[in-house]
Amino acid sequence: MQKDHKWLEMYMEEKGIKGEIILAPEVQTVEKAAKRLNCSKSQIFKSVVFITEDGKGIVGIVDGESRVSKSKLEKICGKKLKIAGREEVLRLTGFPAGGVSPFGTGCMVFVDSKVMNQEIVYGGGGDEDHLVKIHPKELLKVARVVDISKR
Repeated sequence: MQKDHKWLEMYMEEKGIKGEIILAPEVQTVEKAAKRLNCSKSQIFKSVVFITEDGKGIVGIVDGESRVSKSKLEKICGKKLKIAGREEVLRLTGFPAGGVSPFGTGCMVFVDSKVMNQEIVYGGGGDEDHLVKIHPKELLKVARVVDISKR
């Protein structure tokens, strides 16, 4: 089943995740999202989907100015990883690439500690035209905080 922003909104309400799904078309890059939302690039978070050698999904979340260190994430997971392709992202998370939310993926989720330094963050809102606006502490309901970023 392909999930979208409406599914995500219901999921967040059902699980008690405080946040807001906002319409934000044409924000495919961190730069575009930051400009549209009038915020810093570090307030935008990216959910990068990896696939383990045994076919499981892992989501690594970093701020908009960082990249996920695959080697750091592999050490934490204890498994070899590769970045998931568009079809694998959809199959593993239910969300299309470009709209992956940290919530409701069914994958293990790791969030970089830098994301937690913000007051409000914006990230994948279920599809390419929506973002979720949340306080970073809401990520703790689904993610483990680790150091996985590289600049």
